[in-house]
Amino acid sequence: MQITNCLKLAHPSTVALDTTAPVRNRIMGIRKSEQDEMRWLMVNSVPLFKQGTFDLYEVYTTFSNITDIADTTASPKVKDHGTDQ
Repeated sequence: MQITNCLKLAHPSTVALDTTAPVRNRIMGIRKSEQDEMRWLMVNSVPLFKQGTFDLYEVYTTFSNITDIADTTASPKVKDHGTDQ
């Protein structure tokens, strides 16, 4: 599988790490090359800090498969470009 139109620098976990701000509800398309099908994910990344400090120690990222929803409601922009930013 590959992430379409998502450079490493633009991936939600990297953005959260670099900015120390949460990234919420980012839509990402992943092409399953064997069947040439798109899978759509909603991605959230949240930076976590050591208790009582501003020291970032990890980024927590969740992925939700929204393929069924995206296939019926996605805008042409999302379907053509693989991400909706």
